[in-house]
Amino acid sequence: MSHLDFVLSLLNVGIKAAQFVLVILQVRHLIQQSKQKRKNKKNRRS
Repeated sequence: MSHLDFVLSLLNVGIKAAQFVLVILQVRHLIQQSKQKRKNKKNRRS
């Protein structure tokens, strides 16, 4: 395994990790939005 192959594999891992983190952040954002909507509905009723 050459030095270049090692660097490319590291880059691939980094890109996959970045995509994974982005997906988690998007999911967390959606969950927070749905929680806020539920709170707003409760506030309107009261």
